[in-house]
Amino acid sequence: MEAAGTCEITRLPEELLSAALALTTPRDACSAAVVSRDLRAAADSDAVWSRFVPHDLPSLADGELCDPAPASAKGRFLRLSDSHRPLLLADGLMSMWLDRETGAKCYMLSARSLHISWGDTPEYWRWIPLPDSCRVSEGAELRVVCWLEIRGRIHSKMLSQDTTYAAYIVFKLGDKTYGLDYPAQEASITVAESTSTRKVCLQSSVNEDEDWAGFGDPLRRRYHRACCGHLVFPGKRSDGWMELKLGELYVKDCDTGEVCMNLMETKGCGPKGGLVVQGIEIRPKKGLASSSAMSKSKHQAGGEEQAATTKSTVACEIVRLPPELLMKVLSHITPQDAARAAAVSQAFRAILDSDAFWTRFVTSVHNLLLFHYNGQTLSQKEMFLCLSDGPILSVTRRMSMWLDRQTGAKCCMLSARALNIAWSRKPQHWRWIIHCTDRSFSQAAELLSVCWFEIRGKIDSEMLSLNSTYAAYLVFKLDDESAHRRDFPVLKASVRIGGCKSTRQVSLHGSDGDEDGLPSHPQQRADDWMELELGEFYNKQGNDGEVCIRLSETAELNNKKGLIVYGMEIRPKKNKT
Repeated sequence: MEAAGTCEITRLPEELLSAALALTTPRDACSAAVVSRDLRAAADSDAVWSRFVPHDLPSLADGELCDPAPASAKGRFLRLSDSHRPLLLADGLMSMWLDRETGAKCYMLSARSLHISWGDTPEYWRWIPLPDSCRVSEGAELRVVCWLEIRGRIHSKMLSQDTTYAAYIVFKLGDKTYGLDYPAQEASITVAESTSTRKVCLQSSVNEDEDWAGFGDPLRRRYHRACCGHLVFPGKRSDGWMELKLGELYVKDCDTGEVCMNLMETKGCGPKGGLVVQGIEIRPKKGLASSSAMSKSKHQAGGEEQAATTKSTVACEIVRLPPELLMKVLSHITPQDAARAAAVSQAFRAILDSDAFWTRFVTSVHNLLLFHYNGQTLSQKEMFLCLSDGPILSVTRRMSMWLDRQTGAKCCMLSARALNIAWSRKPQHWRWIIHCTDRSFSQAAELLSVCWFEIRGKIDSEMLSLNSTYAAYLVFKLDDESAHRRDFPVLKASVRIGGCKSTRQVSLHGSDGDEDGLPSHPQQRADDWMELELGEFYNKQGNDGEVCIRLSETAELNNKKGLIVYGMEIRPKKNKT
């Protein structure tokens, strides 16, 4: 039983807590910082805030971050997320900032960067200074047109991935505005081959202080009554401008091409005038409660932060951390860290024993357990422990899979039968021998005699864990004669994924240690087999196609024999300690 005054959070390693907080959001880091001094030390560290600053920021105009340059990662983030002082890009036509709640990139496309039909014709549009704009120096004022069309575009690579954005046209209406309330305009957003459209109206129809009598034209009154439930109207911004939502878009992997945003009205052919365009703003879509929640987060991170960190001598600090935030923080850690964190407190243990925590590790491979444990009811944690206890054969019995107990990453072994072995169908060159042990492959391939030596293996990158560095190994034995002669030639190993390929020289014979310029040598395994690292690769998003592994020696063409191949193993690359 822990003493009532013991602070549970101090028993969690700071580097673990910082790494977990870095995988949340700036808002969550601010929420955690007000819980205690110990949490603030982790939440305010450069390790956390450097993760919130994107590494792929666009090129900024000269001097944008030199006033003076922030000394800490948190200071840099706060400057980048100051929406009242957006940063001008190098082209001078766009500005950007970071969303203070999520860290996602936001942009303002100035009117000068947009394609405005007839925008270069002075009798239709004119360019005016905008002294009340924080960054855009001039805007486009509509004098009179019948054909209204405004287009903006930005490449998806400039946006934050896995983020839902909303696009807004930012504008004002002059004292003599006309033709913008009827007929309604059409807004559209196109991403790749997908287009979404909506009906919008730049001139608000009815608000809390108006009624339908304000629209003297009976046709306009009937039109707005009929379309009121389908039209999108503008809203007032805190900077005095108006904004009208053009639509939403989801950026998945930042490589879906250009995002095109359009606002047009070309069917009514009536005159329109009085519109002043500042630009098009693109920012993350907010939930209904986001504004108040963010306001609360800023408030907590500000003047009352010190008072909120006063610890009770009786209550444990971790109890004061919101459960949803605690779950979010812990949900990003590894199984190895989960075992350490579960020993910290009952609050941690309850979350780390729940199905919600373990589901993300077992979801993609639980079908293997259904095949082997048919009829048994297992919790998600029990599934993980089974899957990380050792290899489980697939239905074809030519491949086995398991989970790495430290990281939760997927591992697999391709049996010799699953490999493409040159001349393996010729009994005079290779033969298949029985190898029966529990939960392993039943056969191995024994090399009798070949001159052309080549073994290939492949696996789809979708079967492996994302954002993980893997290493591929040949699992084998040498017969006593070959091991004693040490005459197996140096081999060439290669691993290829997508457009990346790595090659190395390897030897099947053991060595006391590797030296620069010499081939890689095998290591003894706990199961009495040998393993030889053939190369490593990084699986980013699992969409790079097949991972192709090759081991060959086709240059010397001398006789080779005495090798017994069990398979190829693919597992996460471990850091040397």
